[in-house]
Formats: sequence, structure tokens, C-alpha cells
Amino acid sequence: MKQVATVLKKEKENNYKLVVLRSGACGSNCSSCSSCSHAESKNHIVYVDYNEDLKPGDRVILETSNSSVIKFSFFVYIIPLVLFVFSLVISYNYLSKNGYTNFEQISFLFGIIGFCVSLLILKLIDNKIGKKSSLLRISEVIKRI
Repeated sequence: MKQVATVLKKEKENNYKLVVLRSGACGSNCSSCSSCSHAESKNHIVYVDYNEDLKPGDRVILETSNSSVIKFSFFVYIIPLVLFVFSLVISYNYLSKNGYTNFEQISFLFGIIGFCVSLLILKLIDNKIGKKSSLLRISEVIKRI
């Protein structure tokens, strides 16, 4: 997967802070863009290692492997669903066998708790992975300032 980014500044030795303009799945060009919920979050800040000298304003192409994108998409969409269903089924079986009343509502609550726990786990993973710049690499410099 390739994206265009602009260099904001040099952070450390060979490490750069970049801003990536996110392009929406809809193309982000329609007349209703101003009311789009994604309109506020079009820019994304990333940190990338690069051995050559870059200056603020330089435009570069960032590249990541498609397998990484697919793997992280799997985690983001499947893990919460799996934990929701797992929590729901386990609590439903336990509560129904032990004679609890309203066990359907309680097991649904446990499913929601499992879903929320999965979101916390994903956030922790995101914070840990977000600090690694090895997932993204600069494949080429488009425009030097």
C-alpha cells in the first residue's frame, strides 16, 4: 500500500515526522464532504526512519506491505467480534446452568464487557506498534523543497 506524505520535521538522527493526507474510501471529493464524519481526521502523523537527508516540506511516498495491512485489519475487525461472542456464549452457558434469572441480559452485558476489553487490548497494541517506525518505509522522494 502506498501513500503520499509530507515531511514536517526531523525528529532524531534519521527519523522524520511526516503528515499523511488520508484519502477516504468515498474519494473525499463530493459536495457533502463538509458534513462527513471523516472530514476532521484527514491528516495522520507518522514517524519513519530514512537514511537520506530530508527537509520540511519534502513530499515522499510511504509504503507498507499489503500483508501488514491485511493482518492489522483482521485484528481490528475480528478480535472484538470474537471476544464479544466468546464472552456472550461462556456467560450464557454458565448463567443458564446455574439458575440465574434474566441470564440473557446479563450474558449480553458480559458480551459488551468482552468487546470493551478487546478495544482496550487493541489500543495497547496500537500504542506499542505506533512507536515502531519499521512498518512504514519511504520508497521514494517525489518533490524536494
